Amino acid sequence: MLIAVALGPLFVPIALERAERGFRLVRSGPGGPPQPRAEPPAGPRILIGMDGSAESEHALTTAVELFGSTCEAVVLAEVVCYEAAEEAGQAELDAASTRLATFAASLESRLLPVSFDILVGPPAKTLRAFAEREEMDLVVVGRRGRGLTGRLLGSVSADLVEHSVVPVLVAT
Repeated sequence: MLIAVALGPLFVPIALERAERGFRLVRSGPGGPPQPRAEPPAGPRILIGMDGSAESEHALTTAVELFGSTCEAVVLAEVVCYEAAEEAGQAELDAASTRLATFAASLESRLLPVSFDILVGPPAKTLRAFAEREEMDLVVVGRRGRGLTGRLLGSVSADLVEHSVVPVLVAT
């Protein structure tokens, strides 16, 4: 609400523009976005939401322990804010690319079919839309619980659990 007061009359048009924007893919790793689904499916397609936190690393570890080499695809995705996708935010995009490339390399060494993508938009909504579009079978996220509404589950994970049509696993 303080932002609305500070921006005054500019707040409404900015808020409306952001609400109308969908998510978009900003960068992909070497493998590019996930390939179309194999027929018949070769295993589950898993989207792992990453954000550089210990909780997201735990989500990655949990997914690999549970599903291992049975996966058709493992997609690591980090969602950044709209500003990071602009020219001035290249440092944030580079940092996200480096993080995801490091995790992807560790999975590739285990012969897992992994790719990574950096998306822009509101985190929960973006992960939901991407999971649906790419025909994922499961979304795996960690639990951070930084806000009041997210104390028990985490606001992004709570939103995913409540609104996602794709099953969600919250690694705690």
